[in-house]
Amino acid sequence: MNLLSGLAETAFEWTWKTSLYATVLIVLVFGLQMILARWLTPRLRYTLSLLVLIRLLLPITPSSVLSFENLFPPATRLAQPVAILPTSYQSTEDVTLVQPSQVSSRPAIAAVKPVRISVSGTLGIVWASGCLGLLMLAGWRLGTWHGLIRKGQIISDPRLLALLNNARQAMQVRRPVELVAISQLSSPAVFGLFRLRLLLPETALSHLNDEELRMIFLHEMAHVRRKDIPLNYLLMAVQFLHWFNPFVWLALHRLRADRELVCDAMVMQKMDPEERPGYGKVLLKLMDGFSAGSPVFSGAVPVIGSLEEIKRRILMIKHYRTASLAACVTTTLLVLALALGSFTHARGQSAKTNQFAGETRIAIANLKAGLQNKDQQVRRNALWSFGTSPVTVTEAENPALTEALPILLQAATDQDRRIRSAAVVTLRKIRSPDQQVTKALGHLVRVETDLSIATTAATILKECGLSAAPAVPDLIQDLENRNDDGTFISATDGPVEPDISVGTALRRAVIEALGNIGAPARDAVPVLRGKLNDTGKFSLGNRVFSAEALWQITGKTDEALPVLLSALEKDKSFWAAQILGKMGPAAEAAVPALQATLQSGDGYLRLYSALALNQIEPDFPLRPILLDSLKDAQPGTRLAAAQSIWTMYHDSQTILPTLIDLSKPNDRGPAQLRRMDFNANAGEAIRLLGEIGPPAKAAVPKLEEIVADKDSPLSSQLAAEAIKKIEVNSLDKAVQP
Repeated sequence: MNLLSGLAETAFEWTWKTSLYATVLIVLVFGLQMILARWLTPRLRYTLSLLVLIRLLLPITPSSVLSFENLFPPATRLAQPVAILPTSYQSTEDVTLVQPSQVSSRPAIAAVKPVRISVSGTLGIVWASGCLGLLMLAGWRLGTWHGLIRKGQIISDPRLLALLNNARQAMQVRRPVELVAISQLSSPAVFGLFRLRLLLPETALSHLNDEELRMIFLHEMAHVRRKDIPLNYLLMAVQFLHWFNPFVWLALHRLRADRELVCDAMVMQKMDPEERPGYGKVLLKLMDGFSAGSPVFSGAVPVIGSLEEIKRRILMIKHYRTASLAACVTTTLLVLALALGSFTHARGQSAKTNQFAGETRIAIANLKAGLQNKDQQVRRNALWSFGTSPVTVTEAENPALTEALPILLQAATDQDRRIRSAAVVTLRKIRSPDQQVTKALGHLVRVETDLSIATTAATILKECGLSAAPAVPDLIQDLENRNDDGTFISATDGPVEPDISVGTALRRAVIEALGNIGAPARDAVPVLRGKLNDTGKFSLGNRVFSAEALWQITGKTDEALPVLLSALEKDKSFWAAQILGKMGPAAEAAVPALQATLQSGDGYLRLYSALALNQIEPDFPLRPILLDSLKDAQPGTRLAAAQSIWTMYHDSQTILPTLIDLSKPNDRGPAQLRRMDFNANAGEAIRLLGEIGPPAKAAVPKLEEIVADKDSPLSSQLAAEAIKKIEVNSLDKAVQP
């Protein structure tokens, strides 16, 4: 099932990207056909329409400087669809990692197969189901159609067979064609890939004269000459693959209509000028006399279609003309231009993508080899190198990282605490929504004896949101089985070094993870309700974050609001103010309490109360308070104010001095201590400078100083990344020795 899901996901990814590119071409072709309608003959119109079909069938496209994609910035381009099995389902080769059960008595996480169950996988299954449904419907209609033909009568009348043979010779058709009369058929049609049959409504034999039948036979033999029957099956297949795209349905409908015009033009060429008006009358006669019969199967090629198509064909017959040299040359040039522009992609795109994927596989291979080494330091270095590699970004940015997930999850159960920690930190960086990954992380949160590692794992789940739903049972058990200091209530669960600071951080991350999961975490409601009445020494966080989680899970504020108001008024909790702001207008009852806190001497509380008031009442004058908060004595308050000003107003110049000041790493104590002590405020300030981009150019000198500080490696790395975003030319200068 997982393999089928992966195949469906990969096929759908290729299909929707191809469909999207083809949609652009469809719009261009329709536009040109409208603009050049007066000069385009049926053949030229059909040639333009045929470009769309070719584009829909191309599995891959070459790169070219002439591609239309070059008109758009690289960041806005889609990655090229590649018809291969996704990395998620490729072998991880034959590397066997050290099993946790062999080196440690710690509970092990179940082995995780490299399987990706995601929204895109679900969409792939839905798409494949739609294709299968249409295929089954077509099969049923084909069977019905064959049954109708078997009931028909093979015509052996020499007069009619002579008319058919003359039409075959006129259109240079060598294959034998049977003539079959069928009752209640809506239109004459030619059908059969291997056994050609020209099907006629029985009433047509008595209502049409020999000249009219000759015109019909000529039209159908034109379809046979042009190989339109196998083309019909190809059109059906393309339509089934792109069933979700109405533009493709419209384009293929227009292609069929233009094909009829081409066949009509071929019939016109075989007739004298004075005979041509009679051909239009035959079409009208067929429309009036036989269109109410059984519909023609999509694999057959009928003479008549809808009334609108008949009108177009009559107009073409009335104004029939051959293509001028200028029209042929112009159309040829347009076809070449459209083909060069739409059958290619921007130069360098695939090469860059493939290079990135190749570098990722090399990095994963090095990680595997490093983890096999018996030297613990080598194993730690392997994880550190992989975690800091340029290819290790989010899984959304680099899908090839999926292959590393089972390796990292195995490392997260290692006996060595540093290896476990590095593995979990790297998993947070990759941020995979894979359900088996989130389930394994939930198990890790429940059994991990190192509180920092457990907190990081819970934070990953918090950031995953709804996709972390498989971890709900383990998160609930963790809430029930741990004390506020992180220790297990039951001694049999393992020894934990008590730490009230990290323990409460873990408790908060677990509760927030349940809240971000939302309704699927409804089983946690009883436990969270129990936390609302917590009276322990560190109960404030339990009450506030449990109230938020209950609101997120149930969608109701009746339980959360009283708790949050109490925390705001009695405990002066800025957390409560922040959560009330998230509730928006639903927290209108909290407005008086929030307004009262604006007079508080706590800058953090004042800032978050103002932000909450603005979210509840959008007319609240927020900006003056934000500007005042930039001058607060507390770095955290200044940073939060700068983040809010950037998010809400994109006013980079106002916050730039504050961010430059905050970006200084910790400079207290010896170098060894500075390497271990990462200033979170400084890191966030540096990251925000990078997000601002070129307008933050004035910060480059300060960032270059941070890059040069080898005693602050984390800050140095963040600063280098920020410089790259602000000013690419400054990066080389910043990393020079």
